[in-house]
Amino acid sequence: MIEFEAAIVRLPGKMAWPVFYIPASFTSDTKGRINVLATVDGAEFHGTLLPSSNGHYLVYSQAMRKHCGKEVGGTVHVLLEVDDQPREVELPHDVAAALAGSQAAMAKFTSLPYYLRREEMNKINGAKTLPTREKRINALIEKLLK
Repeated sequence: MIEFEAAIVRLPGKMAWPVFYIPASFTSDTKGRINVLATVDGAEFHGTLLPSSNGHYLVYSQAMRKHCGKEVGGTVHVLLEVDDQPREVELPHDVAAALAGSQAAMAKFTSLPYYLRREEMNKINGAKTLPTREKRINALIEKLLK
């Protein structure tokens, strides 16, 4: 485990996400992605450290921004530990039923990396109306079958 203060900065390049960099002492033994449990200003988040030419970083997500109330230029207090637990995405009943209707779609979905499965569920769960939710579920199935 490591504890540190981190400046929130923009990732250089096209993406320009808000991120904070991780001390090299935590990541010195790997050049790849690292799943972590991060406590940022007192709230826990599961994340993935991503490598870059400037060192590993963690994306300062919308959920973190909402909790911390800080933007680029601010500083956050971080506790970080490696998270070696399997990452699973909980499927809502309607999504599970739609995927169960197609073995090919289910196989493709389960083969996706965790972060993509999570993002698809966030998109579906973010729908404000039932018709929008249904449209997003159908779009997911179509995308998986392409």
